[in-house]
Amino acid sequence: AWQFVKTNSGNYSVEDARRYWETAIKGNPDPRYHTALGFAYYREGNLKRASDAWFQAIALTKQQNSGQGEIRASSQEVLVAYSGLALVAMKSTVGQPANQQSRLRGEAVKLRDQVLRQAPMQFQPDALAKNWLWSEAAIADWKALLAVKS
Repeated sequence: AWQFVKTNSGNYSVEDARRYWETAIKGNPDPRYHTALGFAYYREGNLKRASDAWFQAIALTKQQNSGQGEIRASSQEVLVAYSGLALVAMKSTVGQPANQQSRLRGEAVKLRDQVLRQAPMQFQPDALAKNWLWSEAAIADWKALLAVKS
């Protein structure tokens, strides 16, 4: 369903993909489902729920890895969730007072830089275009975030 949404073809909507992932999470709280759900919420403009889904993906990944020693901070799943949180922070600046915009922009840049330090090539727009989760709109938002000076 998500692939059809990304290509604007077929009879599926963002809501369909979101509902499928919400149902999947009830039966199996897999961090990958939460990550995907975050992208669906983000596409719908529901930044709070997107943020919650990505935080949950991070928490579940850490929980799953807790018995295997310390979590690897470079876990791809965690980095995708952090990049999503950076997108949410940046998009949340709209309509905020100047001081709040500055704080949110700083948070977005900090998260972006953390992701880029750990996986610089995987988070370039060309690489993201090959990742099934990233829509053109999310990639455009990421490009805009890449252009923000620290």
